[in-house]
Amino acid sequence: MDEFRGIYLTIITTNNIDKLELEQFLVIAERNIEAEGFVIDKQVLLEVLEASYDIERDNRNYYKKLDELLR
Repeated sequence: MDEFRGIYLTIITTNNIDKLELEQFLVIAERNIEAEGFVIDKQVLLEVLEASYDIERDNRNYYKKLDELLR
């Protein structure tokens, strides 16, 4: 996470944002969360991402939910 004007902004990148499946994104999310020094239970992360995917099948939603989870 990068400090930006007094708030934290999560920056995660991919070249295939519209092509990621939940399982692929889970691996990426876990790697980035660990790299930032956070510890989040894999089951909790999976439940948040699945709920996001059930609401709207848009990979950008994964990033939004991940950002909310880390705040």
